[in-house]
Amino acid sequence: MVSSTAFVVMARKAERGTVSDREERIFRAFNTLSPSLRAPVWLVMQAGSFGAIPVSAAIAFPRYRRTSLSLALGGTAAWSLCKLVKRVVKRGRPADHLTEPVVHGNAQRGSGFPSGHAAVATTLATILSCVLPRRAARIVWGVPVVVCCARQY
Repeated sequence: MVSSTAFVVMARKAERGTVSDREERIFRAFNTLSPSLRAPVWLVMQAGSFGAIPVSAAIAFPRYRRTSLSLALGGTAAWSLCKLVKRVVKRGRPADHLTEPVVHGNAQRGSGFPSGHAAVATTLATILSCVLPRRAARIVWGVPVVVCCARQY
């Protein structure tokens, strides 16, 4: 319930299209990092891409068949719901709201909220943390955090 409420509050704020000073400072802290980080950052972002869903499900399948199904269904649901919410909220990408953001690679099109990469990475981490040993689960929980930072880069 708390996470749903927080999401609705953030969506309402995103709908306004305004960017607070704090939000811009956080964005620029990551966005202005060295261009030499482009390749490793891109690689990390793939943990939140649609392609990460079948890859994680396939890796889990031999040992954790139910978890594999959960990864496939949960990841796809998170990705799909993000696409749906983007059509409602319609918040642009950083270049639509900020002056001179650094674009590393090709400019992205479409809406920016919610982040499908962040949602997919968080969903996969949530599911995987249920079957992994505690130490591995902690490492897996670092992935969505890094993906969120990478998306701002």
